[in-house]
Amino acid sequence: MRYLLFFLSIAAILWLVRPTDKAEKTPLSPSDTILAAGDSLTYGHGASPTESYPAVLSSMSSLRIVNAGKIGETSQEGLKRLPQLLQQYKPKLTLLCYGGNDILQKKSMETLKENLKTMISL
Repeated sequence: MRYLLFFLSIAAILWLVRPTDKAEKTPLSPSDTILAAGDSLTYGHGASPTESYPAVLSSMSSLRIVNAGKIGETSQEGLKRLPQLLQQYKPKLTLLCYGGNDILQKKSMETLKENLKTMISL
């Protein structure tokens, strides 16, 4: 039940910070880089390196996906780290998976929402 509540909370946060503009969509090419930034869920804590969701997604799609997950990272820490990751990898697409540690550490939901909005705008 705790995990269901956790994932429903994440889904609600993602819905609240979803982009509302109609950005032009460009298909990804095999040479494009996808950056997966996030916490231990992205890192794949408790799984083998080939079982993390970025590794599985890379295997299924044949696209290059950089796993930039960090165990225990909050959205505030991710926000500080994201600009360097974007500069280093220059991704065509970025996947953000934050919020779990903020919720577990009882951080402000408003701060989480603002951190995610800022990361999305980056």
